[in-house]
Amino acid sequence: MKNLVLITLASALFVGGYAGLSRSYIENRNTLTANVENGIGGQENASEAPGAWLLAQGKVAEKYNTEARKVFMLNVVEKQWPDACLGVSHDQMCAQVITPGYQFMVEVGERAIEVRSNEDGSVVRFVD
Repeated sequence: MKNLVLITLASALFVGGYAGLSRSYIENRNTLTANVENGIGGQENASEAPGAWLLAQGKVAEKYNTEARKVFMLNVVEKQWPDACLGVSHDQMCAQVITPGYQFMVEVGERAIEVRSNEDGSVVRFVD
């Protein structure tokens, strides 16, 4: 239930399509931060995904030309992806095999983005 609430809040950020820092973004970000600090949702699964998270964090930093320490995890959820492309094909052929992994909601600068990885972090995909 906790993850559903956080995912719903994070999804609202993406659906809104904000171009800059908006009031609702700040309110949602503050709610997510408070929840993580109070142990509600957020990074409870982070200990299960340390290697995958470090690799995903590095890829985000590389893509957005910043330092890895400036990429923050808002939430992580274990997932069973429908294919080897983690459900994000970008018009590529993907092996049709269930792939265990993680969905990371991350913040970099003023952006909140969804990043997906397989279980060991060797495959990282951005949801655009």
